[in-house]
Amino acid sequence: TPVWEKWEIGKFDSPVAVVAVDITQNSLMDLVICHNYGPFMLECHPKGGFVTWLENPGRENLDKGHWKERYIGRWPAMHRIKAGYFTQK
Repeated sequence: TPVWEKWEIGKFDSPVAVVAVDITQNSLMDLVICHNYGPFMLECHPKGGFVTWLENPGRENLDKGHWKERYIGRWPAMHRIKAGYFTQK
């Protein structure tokens, strides 16, 4: 059986949702995480929790620490997330 290696790619308080998506379109799955929205749904932070993108550095860089964090925004009670590609004409 294969042995799985464990890597810490980020550290967040209260991560509640995560979605894998290739944001940079480089064939590497990045992660978008909702976190720090408050102690529980009925007592959320007025400005909302955070939505953060972790950029995948590639397999050869997994041992180099946390992935690059990119701030996306805040949203009240954010505890589910879905990713997609959107275009405008």
